[in-house]
Amino acid sequence: MQMDLHTEKPSYPAKSTSWGRFLRHMGNATETTSYPLRWLTAPIEVENSLRHAYLNRIRAVGLATLKVSMSFFVNEWLIDMPELKYHVSMRFKTEPLRRQKTMLRPLNISDPDIVVGYDWKSIRGDYKLAFYEVPDSLRFAFPIVLDPHFAFPFFSIEMRSDAEQGPSRNLHLAALMLRGLGHFYQRAYGKNDEADKFDGKVRVLTATISRNDVNVFGHWTNGDPGDPNVAYEHFLIRKWRFEEKEEFYAARHGLQTLCRWMMEENRKWIVSCMQELAKA
Repeated sequence: MQMDLHTEKPSYPAKSTSWGRFLRHMGNATETTSYPLRWLTAPIEVENSLRHAYLNRIRAVGLATLKVSMSFFVNEWLIDMPELKYHVSMRFKTEPLRRQKTMLRPLNISDPDIVVGYDWKSIRGDYKLAFYEVPDSLRFAFPIVLDPHFAFPFFSIEMRSDAEQGPSRNLHLAALMLRGLGHFYQRAYGKNDEADKFDGKVRVLTATISRNDVNVFGHWTNGDPGDPNVAYEHFLIRKWRFEEKEEFYAARHGLQTLCRWMMEENRKWIVSCMQELAKA
């Protein structure tokens, strides 16, 4: 597999009805300003954590202190999504991507600040017996050794003092997550016309949170039929800049909205793949 670590602006993924609806909801995909603040008033129940995150961003000296704000941005809404699971700073146990001659540095196994995936029990549904033993199609689906119910990760978040530090780590993890999803898809549809439809659509999200802003990227694969090399591509979906407290909540709301959208989009085809594999 070929890992694309380039930072120049890539081509956008193939358009789809769901992607178009989502972008109309979020605004222009290349827009870097915040949500219109007039319709994103923080609810009373998050006011305390919002104030804490805002002050912490100003006063935190080191990265460890800054990461205390992660609870406001991500954890507080994740716990209300029972179909998902997440892990904090947990190292992936998976086969590393094959290194290419063009790579400038080695790629280590990722241990993202937060990685979000499905609760296997919730997504497996009625196919418990069909997947009682893990088949080859699920080879990369469970990357956390200590949690066999954490499946198909699709969203990773890094918090860094410097906005330049997080994206390269996220690119590697995005490729690992795409490989797991793509491997499952190909095993389900490898012998019919659906096999090539995994490419060209956003399947994975990553976010980098720094002192000054939040950047969210969409990731997808591209490749030619019969070619074992895979290009991992990405583009900036949204950026929120931090100035006022209201913009902190706009970023939090955006992360939650993006996560829910990606969860629902992936769930549709994952369930369809399970139906195909259960027939075998």
